[in-house]
Amino acid sequence: MKNRRIPLSHSSAFTLVEVMVTLAVTTIGLVGLSAMMIEAGRTVQDSGNRSQAIWIVEDLTNRIIANREEVQLYDTGGVPVDCNAVPQTSCADFFNGVAKVTADACTSNQLAAYDLWDVACSRDIVISNSDLVRSDSSSTISAPQLIVSVQAGAIEGQDLVTIDLSWDSRIGGTDVGGNRIYISDTKLTDRTIMSRRENIRSDFTP
Repeated sequence: MKNRRIPLSHSSAFTLVEVMVTLAVTTIGLVGLSAMMIEAGRTVQDSGNRSQAIWIVEDLTNRIIANREEVQLYDTGGVPVDCNAVPQTSCADFFNGVAKVTADACTSNQLAAYDLWDVACSRDIVISNSDLVRSDSSSTISAPQLIVSVQAGAIEGQDLVTIDLSWDSRIGGTDVGGNRIYISDTKLTDRTIMSRRENIRSDFTP
């Protein structure tokens, strides 16, 4: 008895093409989903930074209003607050990681200098068995820079105060393994990290 050859159906070839197309579409979809997740994470981080920045500006605004008689002392002269110039006097109670430190008696000049430094800079607080301590809002955003200008008004009590706070907002980068990232613990001073400056500005009359 002779063996008969059964012709190969075209359906097998079509099935293979369909599988390849499905695989390609699925891969593209997963890549897109991954990109969306990365972008969502970056957006959450940026929103958190802006919330902390708003808190800093509001805090300083209230401090200036409370010390409005010496509002001119808050003018930084067009340059950011120098966080290396730590005030010699602490005009408010704070926790140093071990115990509460009671505030010193301050003059209006000392109070203005302390207010600017306190809202713009982070305290070096060390707590045992802790890897990281964030003591204030300025320690939660990257490289904050605070500039305050005071424009004298035509009459007393009408000075215009402008608070400008800027910070680094990461837009991309690579980790030590060369992988593309948007959020990591790497410091923004690392040149493998790309960033831009975001800012918030507030004008008011105390």
